[in-house]
Amino acid sequence: MIPITQAECLSAPASRLGEGPVWDSQRNILWWVDITSGSLRSLDLHNQRCLTYPMPERPTALTFIEGSTDLLVVLEKRLVRVSARAELIETLCPIEEAVPGNRTNDAKCDPAGRLWFGTMSDEGRAESGVLYRYQYGQALPEAIFDGLSIPNGMAWSADARTFFFVDSRERAIWAFDYDVCTGALSNRRTVIKVAASQGLPDGMAIDEHDNLWIAHWGDGCVRCWSPRTGNLLTQIRVDAANSTSCCFVGSGPSRLFITSAGGEPELSSGTAVGGRLFCAPVEVSGGRVHSFVAE
Repeated sequence: MIPITQAECLSAPASRLGEGPVWDSQRNILWWVDITSGSLRSLDLHNQRCLTYPMPERPTALTFIEGSTDLLVVLEKRLVRVSARAELIETLCPIEEAVPGNRTNDAKCDPAGRLWFGTMSDEGRAESGVLYRYQYGQALPEAIFDGLSIPNGMAWSADARTFFFVDSRERAIWAFDYDVCTGALSNRRTVIKVAASQGLPDGMAIDEHDNLWIAHWGDGCVRCWSPRTGNLLTQIRVDAANSTSCCFVGSGPSRLFITSAGGEPELSSGTAVGGRLFCAPVEVSGGRVHSFVAE
């Protein structure tokens, strides 16, 4: 029988579309984005203080910058550097300016400090998305492959030889051979296929054993999968149907923090469960989280 844990619903304010949680281990602060409301969120895990920072465009992901307290924020049409107080410092590059109706989605940094991110159609058009790679100093991000529908979770194995990637509409988690020196991908194969009854695979985190913890939109849970066998290992249930992403906090045993999306009627009434932040204890540590190299 697959072990099942129930996550705790935290008191942080609900998001319309919470996504992309990342943990600042130096300051013990959890960051995430609320795409629909156009803001960054932070939760100080020392005192439980939650702050909201409006952005000039919808943010879809964020990551840390190596050797700095600044953040790299993925906005819907550009990459920007912001301070730890979320004050805009500079625009690094535009994104798909000539593609109206598309926006960015999930993003992660690779072991060499490059940023990878996907784009998708706001209207849900199939095969309109692209996976990009961006290295500091480039005028524009580099398109790696197109024909994506809803590009989502990304992760790299501990030995930096495998890249894992989610396209939600395909209900598939792909693995690629990865060259850390060049950032090249090859040998795409499907390692996990998600059944229709299990919702859509969304954001993803990797643990110290290279197992994948994937939020399932529409099925209110995070499932841990083995990419070696394709088997389901464990799951964490949440009280929000649309669980969106997750990240590890602490070291084994650690906690898994889970973001979600909420409906407008709930948010307006103040009784939202969808859109809230959730947390559950886990017996493993997360894999290494890579920062952006800006030099």
